[in-house]
Amino acid sequence: AIAYELVHSDPAHMLLMVVTKVMFLAMTEVQDSARLSLFPFSNGGRLNLIGKRFGQEREEIGSDEFGNPIFDIDDEEFKERILTAFDENSTAGAKNPYIANAKRAPGGRSLEDVLPFVINPNDPVEPIEPDDPAVEPAPVEPAPAEPAPVEPAPAEPIIGNPPNIGVALLFKEDSSDLRAPDLIKEEREKNIRSITAFLNSDNIKPLGDVLKVFEAAARLYSVKAKIRISSGVSAAVVLKDAQTSLRNYLESRRRCGFSVTKSGITAALFAGDKGRFNVEDVELSLPTKDIVCNDGQYPKLRKKMVNNIQLDDIDLTEWKESR
Repeated sequence: AIAYELVHSDPAHMLLMVVTKVMFLAMTEVQDSARLSLFPFSNGGRLNLIGKRFGQEREEIGSDEFGNPIFDIDDEEFKERILTAFDENSTAGAKNPYIANAKRAPGGRSLEDVLPFVINPNDPVEPIEPDDPAVEPAPVEPAPAEPAPVEPAPAEPIIGNPPNIGVALLFKEDSSDLRAPDLIKEEREKNIRSITAFLNSDNIKPLGDVLKVFEAAARLYSVKAKIRISSGVSAAVVLKDAQTSLRNYLESRRRCGFSVTKSGITAALFAGDKGRFNVEDVELSLPTKDIVCNDGQYPKLRKKMVNNIQLDDIDLTEWKESR
């Protein structure tokens, strides 16, 4: 037999290299396609197919500049709805069934968060928006002397049981929505009525639950901080990274019953340095104390007007004080 040794310049060698490369690319494409069919990695139309198997659908409302479809519910929120699909078939009573049924109710697509909780009889059912913790409360005038005791009138009979389950609703905020605030409020009140009627139906609500469905109250706050940056680095880059990290933290805390803490804000500003250790210190002026919310409240970043443009009230500057 005659031995034949391939060399790099041999056409057969080059042909085998091309065939190997094509097969590798084909296998990679198959693997990527299979990976996108798995729930944790799926998106777009593939995620819609998975959602249909669980009775979940979303509407296409347009397309981006690259021709990719845009849906009324983004991928992450749609995945959350798919995960709670089985809870829709369960009688509400636990938290997840109430959350799932509230989001699938008429008007539920406008919800960002839902928090069911047990109402304490000693607490008011309607949550009252507290004062901004960054502002010192006004002095309270001493109460006048109490008048002589008067015999109380007989109590009127209570019709029905008082609410024992509260369902706080947090609606999405769309910066591109230019409608008047009254129209937005009217639409939200209509959605609250629809969600209330849906949750109170006999095939969803346990007979022993008396619901109070309401819009969560906002606890407003502002953020003002100075960052001391190491010399020799770009202050603009460090400030931009710190602000991005801060916004991610604040956005993650925009949930019913969540709180925004001073230590969390400070940690986010340090984390924005991405391990480069260029942030030496943080001086936090606002908020002056933690924004602690109960189950019927959520932390909301205050807005400010700059050149007739509504922006988040975040004041982040470089600390140029001499050391």
